[in-house]
Amino acid sequence: MVVQVTIKKSSNFYECEKNIRVALNEGGSLATGKCLEDFDADGSPIVIGKRKLTAKRTKISRKYETPYGVSTVNRYAYQGSEGGAVFYPMEANSRIVGGSTPSFAQSVSYLVVLRKGEKQTISMKTKKRTKSDISGLHLQADKSQFPQFGGIKSLNDERQEHDETRLKEAFNKDLDSEEHQ
Repeated sequence: MVVQVTIKKSSNFYECEKNIRVALNEGGSLATGKCLEDFDADGSPIVIGKRKLTAKRTKISRKYETPYGVSTVNRYAYQGSEGGAVFYPMEANSRIVGGSTPSFAQSVSYLVVLRKGEKQTISMKTKKRTKSDISGLHLQADKSQFPQFGGIKSLNDERQEHDETRLKEAFNKDLDSEEHQ
């Protein structure tokens, strides 16, 4: 895939940067949409478990949040002859999370974790703390703020465990130093 962008120059450098960002985001959004299409089914019947699903006659358009902005993609919708839930192979195959690409969902959930962590850290400094205050900080923040992102890990397991360990160590060290004062 080749994505070509045209960037308008300006005598104002801020405008130049803005024009670069806009053009690159448009290119990223377009490229993301084309990549998502590669994860869709071909429209032929599929079998999931014991259930045969067929595609609707026309593809259905949907907007997805990406790191570059919104990308609109036409994708197949499958349903059994008896009706019921609709299945979108493209969303399952590309691991779409609540209308967001995995990269966008991960970015948002990571920011939520950081913000929740900062808020909790600040509030811990203003009250009497116990060692249990810090347990599960990352997972609580992620799932309570945006439950639709609960299925995607905000950090890989190793990094998450490392971060939780660092936070617990720092918290315990802070508690120990308060006790010695």
